[in-house]
Amino acid sequence: MKKIKSGIALSVALLLAAGLFSGCGKDKAAKSDVAINETGFPIVNEKLEMSMMGVTNAILCEWSENLFFKEMEAKTNIAFTFTVMDDSTYAEKKNLAFASGDLPDVFFKSQLNNNEVARYGEQGYLLPLEELIDKYAPNLKKLMEENADIKEAITTPDGHIYALPSIDPSRAHSTIVLNKKWLEKLGMSMPTSTDEFYDVLYAFKNNDPNGNGQDDEIPITLSSTENIKRAFFPMFGMVSGENNMSIIDGKAEFIPFNKNFKEALTYLNKLCADGLLDSETFTQTSQELNAKGKSETELLGGMFTPGAFLHVGEERHFDYDSFTPFVNSDGTQVAFGSSGIATGAFAISKNCPSPEAAIRWVDYLYGEEGGRLAQMGVEGKTYKMNDDGSWDWILSEGQEQNDLRGKETIQPGASVPQLIPVETWNKIQNIYEASLADVRGKVTPYTVPALPQLYFTADDLKDVNSISADLNTYVNEMIAKFILGQESIDNIDAFISKCKDMKADELVSIYQKTYDSTHK
Repeated sequence: MKKIKSGIALSVALLLAAGLFSGCGKDKAAKSDVAINETGFPIVNEKLEMSMMGVTNAILCEWSENLFFKEMEAKTNIAFTFTVMDDSTYAEKKNLAFASGDLPDVFFKSQLNNNEVARYGEQGYLLPLEELIDKYAPNLKKLMEENADIKEAITTPDGHIYALPSIDPSRAHSTIVLNKKWLEKLGMSMPTSTDEFYDVLYAFKNNDPNGNGQDDEIPITLSSTENIKRAFFPMFGMVSGENNMSIIDGKAEFIPFNKNFKEALTYLNKLCADGLLDSETFTQTSQELNAKGKSETELLGGMFTPGAFLHVGEERHFDYDSFTPFVNSDGTQVAFGSSGIATGAFAISKNCPSPEAAIRWVDYLYGEEGGRLAQMGVEGKTYKMNDDGSWDWILSEGQEQNDLRGKETIQPGASVPQLIPVETWNKIQNIYEASLADVRGKVTPYTVPALPQLYFTADDLKDVNSISADLNTYVNEMIAKFILGQESIDNIDAFISKCKDMKADELVSIYQKTYDSTHK
């Protein structure tokens, strides 16, 4: 252990010597005599400079050149120096910043997981925010009063709030969509049960709905085992979260232990054996899936997607629609979804010269106006409102939407601390994106988050990571083998026994204990 600690210390020293944290290492008191305006703008009358650290991606331009930050500086009179990096290096640099104490004033798009938030908050590196929220953050305070789940999600076991979330009321997610044009041609309706779903896929496979006289239709395709679990397991009353775990109605469960797990795999195995589920689902990349969707001949009967146009192109987008989740054998209707609350998006460090100014700055993004700025940019510059209440991007010739958003908004990549302005966003004039509200709307009322926010102790987190490392690989490999017929469903008891040998029961106990300690 001494060698490891020495290595970390040397790495930190070298990084600091190289100036990789320039702008983050100012020796500041936690608070100062910075005078702020408690309401209105600017937040400070005299220019206030602070440092910010966060994660970026290839789409986003330099944060110092981004219109979002320029507009925020003009409005608030708060300027930031930035230390940003992409996903491949961010986690390491973030950890080194905490290890060295060379912290930015604020973390933005910070990707702080729950255990980091709890640990660094308790150690004093991150400031508790609840009193600041109560006095200086009326937008976030209102949201927390209206939705108790927000406060519960961001409150650590010691009773403090150290980091702020991204809030998406739409709980946007992927869903299964089926080819309406094919259904109409075959005289069929959207399915209302797993049996009818099978019949639809069987008809897609065997009745030449694309009309080319060839047996080339792909009834349904997905990419990855995770998407199989998200798309199909809810049909059997299961929603699978990280580490193949769920906590529903306060009960922690390892998904392979669910009484309906065998029924789900048996059904999926039949789909695959009858050529209805694309056997390349477990191996194909999203690019390979898209190539099938955009082939000259329409091949896809169904897919699991956030938007059909992403896979089949805009011309075929409206051929696809979703359906209401089926009533499962437990008598319930569920779909995989999220709570709409992504934690760890913003935090204030102990070095911040004015936590009051920082919390006022970010609180603007939890209102409609600030949410639009973060999501859409500036009206008249990046988007225009139409007479009918819709809106659209203002694109220069040859410019694409992602290019504009990367230069003028702060959206691409990690979660932004904001309230996403769903009602406005859904009125986008882009008919393809606008249609997703209705497509997802059939499913959203039934979405169930697999897991609540959990804060593991350091020892429990170590055990969770140790157990799940090999267990997850084994489970996902076996799910694929069962479905593809490479392993007999009759051997599922042996599979369950092997999971127990790999300490799945211990994993359940840790999740249950952690949930009970913070949610009851």
